[in-house]
Amino acid sequence: MNNDYGFNHVMAHDQSINTITNNLRWEDAKTSGLVLDVLTAVCLVGASEGGHARTLSSLDNFKAVMQEPTRFHTLVQRLQHPDSPVELQVCPHVVFGNV
Repeated sequence: MNNDYGFNHVMAHDQSINTITNNLRWEDAKTSGLVLDVLTAVCLVGASEGGHARTLSSLDNFKAVMQEPTRFHTLVQRLQHPDSPVELQVCPHVVFGNV
Protein backbone atom coordinates (compact mmCIF):
# COMPACT_ATOMS: atom_id res chain seq x y z
CA MET A 1 0.00 0.00 0.00
CA ASN A 2 3.00 2.27 -0.46
CA ASN A 3 1.79 3.45 -3.86
CA ASP A 4 -1.39 3.83 -5.92
CA TYR A 5 -1.08 0.34 -7.41
CA GLY A 6 -0.79 -1.36 -4.02
CA PHE A 7 -3.55 0.71 -2.48
CA ASN A 8 -5.93 0.07 -5.38
CA HIS A 9 -5.10 -3.64 -5.31
CA VAL A 10 -5.97 -3.88 -1.60
CA MET A 11 -9.15 -1.83 -2.02
CA ALA A 12 -10.28 -4.11 -4.87
CA HIS A 13 -10.60 -7.13 -2.59
CA ASP A 14 -13.65 -7.34 -0.33
CA GLN A 15 -11.98 -9.01 2.64
CA SER A 16 -8.60 -7.25 2.54
CA ILE A 17 -9.45 -4.55 5.10
CA ASN A 18 -11.04 -7.15 7.42
CA THR A 19 -7.89 -9.26 7.21
CA ILE A 20 -5.70 -6.27 8.02
CA THR A 21 -7.96 -5.17 10.89
CA ASN A 22 -7.99 -8.66 12.42
CA ASN A 23 -4.27 -8.23 13.09
CA LEU A 24 -5.24 -5.88 15.94
CA ARG A 25 -5.71 -9.02 18.03
CA TRP A 26 -1.94 -9.27 18.41
CA GLU A 27 -0.63 -7.28 21.32
CA ASP A 28 2.58 -6.28 19.55
CA ALA A 29 2.64 -2.49 19.55
CA LYS A 30 4.48 -2.24 16.22
CA THR A 31 1.94 -4.47 14.46
CA SER A 32 -0.97 -2.58 15.99
CA GLY A 33 0.57 0.74 14.99
CA LEU A 34 0.97 -0.41 11.39
CA VAL A 35 -2.61 -1.71 11.27
CA LEU A 36 -3.89 1.59 12.61
CA ASP A 37 -1.80 3.50 10.06
CA VAL A 38 -3.37 1.44 7.26
CA LEU A 39 -6.89 1.99 8.60
CA THR A 40 -6.25 5.72 8.81
CA ALA A 41 -5.00 5.74 5.21
CA VAL A 42 -8.05 3.79 4.06
CA CYS A 43 -10.30 6.38 5.72
CA LEU A 44 -8.48 9.39 4.32
CA VAL A 45 -7.11 8.30 0.96
CA GLY A 46 -9.86 5.84 0.10
CA ALA A 47 -12.72 8.20 0.91
CA SER A 48 -13.92 8.23 -2.69
CA GLU A 49 -13.96 4.42 -2.69
CA GLY A 50 -15.97 4.08 0.52
CA GLY A 51 -12.88 3.80 2.72
CA HIS A 52 -14.60 5.22 5.78
CA ALA A 53 -17.47 2.73 5.53
CA ARG A 54 -15.07 -0.15 4.88
CA THR A 55 -13.02 0.75 7.93
CA LEU A 56 -16.11 0.89 10.13
CA SER A 57 -17.30 -2.41 8.66
CA SER A 58 -13.93 -4.02 9.35
CA LEU A 59 -14.02 -2.79 12.95
CA ASP A 60 -17.53 -4.26 13.30
CA ASN A 61 -16.20 -7.54 11.92
CA PHE A 62 -13.31 -7.42 14.40
CA LYS A 63 -15.80 -6.79 17.22
CA ALA A 64 -17.80 -9.88 16.19
CA VAL A 65 -14.74 -12.10 15.72
CA MET A 66 -13.23 -11.08 19.06
CA GLN A 67 -16.64 -11.02 20.81
CA GLU A 68 -16.11 -7.50 22.08
CA PRO A 69 -18.90 -5.39 23.60
CA THR A 70 -18.30 -2.33 21.39
CA ARG A 71 -16.65 -1.43 18.09
CA PHE A 72 -13.66 0.44 19.51
CA HIS A 73 -13.16 -1.68 22.65
CA THR A 74 -9.60 -2.82 21.80
CA LEU A 75 -8.52 0.67 20.74
CA VAL A 76 -9.92 2.28 23.88
CA GLN A 77 -8.22 -0.38 26.04
CA ARG A 78 -4.91 0.36 24.33
CA LEU A 79 -5.36 4.07 24.91
CA GLN A 80 -5.90 3.39 28.61
CA HIS A 81 -2.86 1.09 28.80
CA PRO A 82 -0.57 1.93 25.88
CA ASP A 83 2.36 -0.39 25.21
CA SER A 84 4.13 2.17 23.09
CA PRO A 85 4.01 5.80 22.00
CA VAL A 86 2.98 4.60 18.53
CA GLU A 87 -0.35 3.28 19.81
CA LEU A 88 -0.89 6.35 21.92
CA GLN A 89 -0.29 8.50 18.86
CA VAL A 90 -2.26 6.51 16.26
CA CYS A 91 -5.32 5.18 18.17
CA PRO A 92 -7.00 8.58 18.50
CA HIS A 93 -6.67 9.21 14.75
CA VAL A 94 -8.57 6.02 13.98
CA VAL A 95 -11.20 6.50 16.69
CA PHE A 96 -11.91 10.16 15.97
CA GLY A 97 -11.61 9.65 12.23
CA ASN A 98 -14.39 7.07 12.37
CA VAL A 99 -16.78 8.55 14.88
